[in-house]
Amino acid sequence: GIEDTDLTITGLSIDDDSGLNTMQFSLSCSDGTITLNSTTGLNIVSGGDGTSSMTYQGDKTNINNAISSITYLGDPTGFDTFGFYGVDTITLDISDLGQFGSGGIQTDSYSFNVDLSASNDSPVIHVPTAQTTDEDTILDFGTMISITDDAIDNNNSHKLDVDLSTTNGGILTLGSTPSGLTVTGNGTNNVTLYGRLDKINSALTNITFTPAADYNQTDKININVDDNGWFRENPATVVTLAAHASIDITIDPVNDAPIITVPSSQNGSEDVNLSISGISISDDSYTDPDATPDDIEFSMTANNGTLTLDTTSGLSGSGNGTSSMTYQGTQAEINAALSTVTFLGSSDYYGSDTITILVDDLGSRGGPSALTDTATIAVTLAAVNDKPQITVPASSSSSRISVNEDTPLTFSAGNLITLVDDAQASDDLRVFLSATNGDVILGSTTGLSNLSGNGTGLITFDGTLSEINNALDGMTYQGDQDYNGTANIMVNINDNGSYGSGGSLGDTQYIYLQVDPVNDPPTVTGLPSSTQSFWEDESLMGLLFSVQDSDSNIDNLAVSAVSSDSGLIQNIVINPQTTSGDTSFYSREIRHFIAWTLHLFPMSHKSPQMPPPSRAVLRL
Repeated sequence: GIEDTDLTITGLSIDDDSGLNTMQFSLSCSDGTITLNSTTGLNIVSGGDGTSSMTYQGDKTNINNAISSITYLGDPTGFDTFGFYGVDTITLDISDLGQFGSGGIQTDSYSFNVDLSASNDSPVIHVPTAQTTDEDTILDFGTMISITDDAIDNNNSHKLDVDLSTTNGGILTLGSTPSGLTVTGNGTNNVTLYGRLDKINSALTNITFTPAADYNQTDKININVDDNGWFRENPATVVTLAAHASIDITIDPVNDAPIITVPSSQNGSEDVNLSISGISISDDSYTDPDATPDDIEFSMTANNGTLTLDTTSGLSGSGNGTSSMTYQGTQAEINAALSTVTFLGSSDYYGSDTITILVDDLGSRGGPSALTDTATIAVTLAAVNDKPQITVPASSSSSRISVNEDTPLTFSAGNLITLVDDAQASDDLRVFLSATNGDVILGSTTGLSNLSGNGTGLITFDGTLSEINNALDGMTYQGDQDYNGTANIMVNINDNGSYGSGGSLGDTQYIYLQVDPVNDPPTVTGLPSSTQSFWEDESLMGLLFSVQDSDSNIDNLAVSAVSSDSGLIQNIVINPQTTSGDTSFYSREIRHFIAWTLHLFPMSHKSPQMPPPSRAVLRL
């Protein structure tokens, strides 16, 4: 017969003179089972049909019917559990039980051999039931996976092929790789082995399964074994046999911390928009069965500037265009918003700054609490030279500062001139001051260099910002003598390009002035300074003098002469001419010296006040 195959045996029978009396028979074997043709009319004594040993009683007819055709099957678990093959002995014992005639119990026994040829058995894969693990967690199978087969390798030539693979990217890693075992793909999702069975089982001990990164849901391990036709000690001359088994694995989600990707350090310029790209967020946020992804939250801050997103579509939150923003949305919506971020440093700020980005997954997936990530971007802003700024009073011709003629105007406190610039404290700047119809005197010259023209209508000097502002504090303007009308002071500054890029920059401002007229006293010239003599009762005639007044627009000038002794001098007459005049005096008696005083009064002038008269004294 053949291993693991039913062998039908016929031709067995018994004969006895018992007639219809009861007899007993037994059938037994060592390495298989025996099945009777029929058990009709028989009574079981021990064992049973389909076992390796049985005893029945019945009459001769029923016994012969039972053993007329028996079936032998070698033990399927014999020889390393893969089925018995070789020679087994079947023994038939018969007893008449001494129930007919004298002579007592009579027995007989018959034995014959059964020779079973070996056959190839399919490999058997031993696997555990379905398994469960957490996302990103290794599952160690220990000794739960093994293979049995009937290949007996006495000469190291009986080798099997084993293929292990996963359906959803899980990684399989063998517990070991014994010498003589050919392995490919170890540590991937498809591992193959070729070698002896014992080495294969050694490699499968402590094999591990690692889910694909951040993957959850289900995976499956498929195992296929091909014995390459090897069985027992026989060569591979028969059809090969294979086996398949699988292990279902459930992977439970675990919340992973989100990850922020940022670009390297960024460089920009003062007061210039800096466009930053390369910011993105990755997270394992859960997607519901209705395809609605969970929201995550991000915040972004800058210490010395503002941050602006190109779009906030789909997001909820606030702060776009400020130094600090917080928004919520899906990963896709947030990454769209972060695709381009514009950073603008605070006004006139240069130097280093840091943009800080924080993302919070709000505990959206598979974990007891929310997880976060933080990243920073270093920003360096190069200095850019800013135009200096001059602040002056009365910077418009429609709002002039008024000052009286011949009166100094001091610039301080309420009408202070100030200068602002981004120059460093030690940097020198150049100042030009020019005045029309007057001169300028600085309030201080401490620390100034290259000073020229102080107290004139054109001044130039160099100094630091602090020194210049000190010089301008208390600066005075003195109009030209007796000048009235409009005037202005030009203030010009050049920063010499002392800091940052952009070269030299300057500013010019004008201070508009109104010099109001003030009535000045007229003057008399030409009268003799020595004492004039003449005879009593005679006239002194032809004294010539001239009258001057520095004021313009004089309509009338009053001239009068008064004697210090009205009794001595009479008939004082002044005859005005276009350019000169004469005065005649007549006195009846001269007894002593007299003094004659000439008074000049301007009768009409722009000034609302009458100045004191000018006096000229003539001694007689």
